[in-house]
This record gives sequence, structure tokens and C-alpha cells, in this order.
Amino acid sequence: MNNITLIKLTTVHLYLDIQKKIITLEILNANYSKDEYITVLEYFKNFWILAKEQKVKYYLIIIVNHIGIYPLSFYSNVIQYLNELRDLFSKHLIACCFLCKDNGPIKILKPLFSMYKFVRPHKICHTYEDILQFFSNVSKSEASLSKSEALLSKSEASLINLQTQIKQ
Repeated sequence: MNNITLIKLTTVHLYLDIQKKIITLEILNANYSKDEYITVLEYFKNFWILAKEQKVKYYLIIIVNHIGIYPLSFYSNVIQYLNELRDLFSKHLIACCFLCKDNGPIKILKPLFSMYKFVRPHKICHTYEDILQFFSNVSKSEASLSKSEALLSKSEASLINLQTQIKQ
């Protein structure tokens, strides 16, 4: 992997694989630091703003193996940031995966999943290979959808052209 670290703190690491267009948010341990999480959320938000400016799409991996039990304010802050990024996600996030060895961390994240409605495809995976397969499937679906939309636009244009000819 050719990873570039955007920020690495004692509790969380945010890094980017430019070649694969994957941004990864990795929770490093179960400790909670409000200041560190707010800092990384700001970096995360600024990354997506930059993606919009550069008109680039990315995949997102969130590694949650070491997540701890955090205060409700943590979830409120995360939801606030995710909602602020909703429009950017709809255009610049291809898909999102939560990576965890077992389902324990996912149980901890249930409040987050019940409070936030994802705008892009997402999945919980237990291996990196599963993530890559999911991302590949999403990309194939997106490509197929783009082709269908292009054909539909072409058909609409032909129909309008035909209507114009008939009127004349």
C-alpha cells in the first residue's frame, strides 16, 4: 500500500491510499479523547471538501477493531459531522466499509447506525479482501448504472429530435 498519513494521534489514524482512492479512518485503541476526535473529524471534513474541489471520488474504510465505549456526546459529534458531509458523500464517496475482526465493535456502534442514514452503499466486513470485493462490486454497479443513464439520455435526445421533426 502507498499510504499517506493525513493525521495520526494517539487514538486515531487517518490515512489515504491515493492509487486505490481509499481513505481509511483507523481507531487505534479504546481510549476516548474528545479533543483528538474533534481534530480528526475536522481533518476528515476538510478531506471531503478538497475531494469536491478536485472532483474526485473515494472509498472509505473505517477500522473499528479497537473501538471503546464512548460517551453519547461522541456519537452526537460524529452524527453532526456526517450530516454536514451528506451532500459531499452523495457525490464523492463511492462506498464505505467498516472493518472489524468480529461483531463486538459493531454492537458498540449500533447507536451510530440507528442515528445516521447512509447515502452511499456500506457494509461491515471482517477482512480486507472482503472490502476490496465489495468495492469492486459497487464500482461495477456504478459503471453499469452510468451506462444505463447515458443510454437513457441518448434515447431522450432521440425522442426530442423525433418530436421536433414531426412538428415541422
